[in-house]
Amino acid sequence: MPNKIAKLLDGVDSAGAYSGEIGGPRNVASFYFAAAVDDGDVVISDTDTTYGLGSGAKKAPDTADLATVVGIADADIAAGTWGPVVTYGVKLGVDSTSTIAAGAAVMTSGATAGHVVTIGTGKNRIGHALSAAAGNLINVFVKVR
Repeated sequence: MPNKIAKLLDGVDSAGAYSGEIGGPRNVASFYFAAAVDDGDVVISDTDTTYGLGSGAKKAPDTADLATVVGIADADIAAGTWGPVVTYGVKLGVDSTSTIAAGAAVMTSGATAGHVVTIGTGKNRIGHALSAAAGNLINVFVKVR
């Protein structure tokens, strides 16, 4: 099994404040997106073969408990470009369909494309909520299985 490489920073941003996203281990991969996605959207593998099998990703549809999740978009990504996806570690501002308690496991939403919900009876865990954020956004520790 190959070694995983994590990004470890000092956890302090340019203003001197601690930042959860840069303070812990993270794996970020680049995927090709044929259609645009927003920062914080859950993304799944795409069958687009423009740059070879497995290189493409797209916004998760409104289907609960998807097994094809590759991570969460780490920026607004324009159609026809490559973009960063958090595959492991802290991701702030993830789209949520409802209020999710800290520590709750999350999976793809069956109600809203690109969003997460509490795992309930599903088994394809994306990660777990670290805390609530503003509005319907939560902070997640991504651990795609």
